[in-house]
Amino acid sequence: MNVEEVLCQISTFLAAGHETTSSALTWCLYALARDHKIQARLREELRRVELESNLQSNTSCDSNSRESDLTDRISRCEYLEWVVRESLRLHAPVTNTMRVCMREEDDIPVQTFSSSSSPSGGGLGGYVDAHGTRRWSIPVRKWDIISIPIQAINNSEASWGKDAKVFRCVCLQFPGSEYSFSPSPVLRSQCPQ
Repeated sequence: MNVEEVLCQISTFLAAGHETTSSALTWCLYALARDHKIQARLREELRRVELESNLQSNTSCDSNSRESDLTDRISRCEYLEWVVRESLRLHAPVTNTMRVCMREEDDIPVQTFSSSSSPSGGGLGGYVDAHGTRRWSIPVRKWDIISIPIQAINNSEASWGKDAKVFRCVCLQFPGSEYSFSPSPVLRSQCPQ
């Protein structure tokens, strides 16, 4: 978008951002209110951050630097990150989105979570089309609208395990990647509560 288009859309950005942020915060607080164990651990972690910040701030009298230090420490609180990510997974403020294919032709891969489901693994996987052919991708053409059901994906037992609809604050990290939101129930079950 050019500057003029951005200026014309500012009210939309503010309204949409306000709505999704307040919804996400509300659902996060709701999830914490329902799980006292996770709430207590988060409180403990945040108090530790505050205590460390207070100990550090005794050497500095500048209130701006103390506030900045506390903000930096909170942003590095790993358990808070897990709580927020799990809340967003379970209660996504945006439940679906759409995209338009802009290439003449493309394929959307169909992901499976079992190595035996892959085309080379020999097992079943993918899907069977209307002609009875097993496929591992969905062909799309230019201007096709692709709907992405975020909430359905985030609550899928195939992706997240039998407790997909349960608020479990565990690390959701994908080893060796900057992306730390893996839908692997194996990784999810191996992390400490």
